[in-house]
Amino acid sequence: MGYDLHITRNTEPCEDDFDGGIGFDEWRSYVNADPTLRIDGYAEACGPNGETLRVTDDGITVWIDHPTANGEHGWAWIHFRSGEICVKSPDQEFLAKMLSIAADLNAVVVGDEGELYERPDDHGVLPAAANAKTLKGKPWWRFW
Repeated sequence: MGYDLHITRNTEPCEDDFDGGIGFDEWRSYVNADPTLRIDGYAEACGPNGETLRVTDDGITVWIDHPTANGEHGWAWIHFRSGEICVKSPDQEFLAKMLSIAADLNAVVVGDEGELYERPDDHGVLPAAANAKTLKGKPWWRFW
């Protein structure tokens, strides 16, 4: 399990029919204008026994310039869903990218519990290099 951060225009917690206020067409236009982002529509990773885990969704986007991401060892995924742009357990570099996107979209970055993120080191978010040491050389996204 990880902890998600969300780019959203709606900071009020809501159980049913949540909408973060960002349209998919708006997100797609933003991605098309940013050469460091690419909508793939899927995320894929290899498990510890060689099996492949694949998640398919039109909103799955890749940040190709994340400092530790590459096609061989995993991509830095962003997921558009329910009017929000979400990232699981981002590092400081990813949070900085999220804050930039949020500013461009007139939105904010909040955590799963509604806390506001305004700087890349807010709430103890660590840099990619520190996370890599914690995971003992595994790619940033691999938790097993």
